[in-house]
Amino acid sequence: MHPQKQPFFYCLPAIRAVFEITGLVTGEDDFVLLSDNSYPGWPRDAIVYASAASDETQTNWNGILGYIRLRMEAPDFISGIRVYPRDGFVEIRVSLDCSRVPDGMLRVSSPALEKNVELPFPEKTGTFEVRVSARLRPDLRRWDLEEGNLVPLTVSADGLESRTVFFGVRSFAVRGAA
Repeated sequence: MHPQKQPFFYCLPAIRAVFEITGLVTGEDDFVLLSDNSYPGWPRDAIVYASAASDETQTNWNGILGYIRLRMEAPDFISGIRVYPRDGFVEIRVSLDCSRVPDGMLRVSSPALEKNVELPFPEKTGTFEVRVSARLRPDLRRWDLEEGNLVPLTVSADGLESRTVFFGVRSFAVRGAA
């Protein structure tokens, strides 16, 4: 670690976490993932038999699981896309992180849509979400275990790198319920 740098500590529970460190990285940084269930300063006798301090926790539960990555983005980027199909429509939630208002249109395209969507880019900066609703094609093949039938959905805008996600459509219903 650089001698002038202070470590950045963050305690998180067992959930998905994204850390935005724009402006903190210098190019001379070390990234350290520390997973430790010790409790400095806590009274040992009060917690030694609790599950949080047991040997099983320290050896079996303590760790980092799943998808870990570092991702570098431009100053303006599409940070996420969530797709919620329902009743012949789809709600698309686009998360954006922009230092300026991009020019032009925000575009959503997919072979699953009856027609692609274009809307003026919001007059916003910072981190925000845009929601768009669109009609699904009636002949769209439904998702199933055997074939998947996932379809791509791409969001793009002038000055931003496009981002694509894949989603499936499936209907659940209760028949004969009162």
